[in-house]
Amino acid sequence: MKPKSISALVYKVVDLDKTLAFYESLGFKVAENNGRMAKVYVNWFSAEFHLTGDIDGSPKDGPLVLVSVDIDEFYKGAIAAGHTPEYEPQDTGNGRREFAIRDPNGYLMVFFEKK
Repeated sequence: MKPKSISALVYKVVDLDKTLAFYESLGFKVAENNGRMAKVYVNWFSAEFHLTGDIDGSPKDGPLVLVSVDIDEFYKGAIAAGHTPEYEPQDTGNGRREFAIRDPNGYLMVFFEKK
């Protein structure tokens, strides 16, 4: 048995408008938004955000990991958009260069490029 594909990752959020503005500032495209649920895309991959009042803004485990073409330029763009990184771009031991930021709901996002 093997899954065919991943349709989307689903996240609970407390402020849908703030969440969408954050993801749009990083290059995601909003495809749906009915005020209670929204879907954003990067290429074919999607993430869904469901409005709820039962989460706090504390850091969340299980990062969303995204590939970038030029991590240092992407990092500069994220800083220019007003985002605060968890850590600056760094080389890892597995041939990647990466940095991370948190979305407004506390979810960790790791951006990397393969070296």
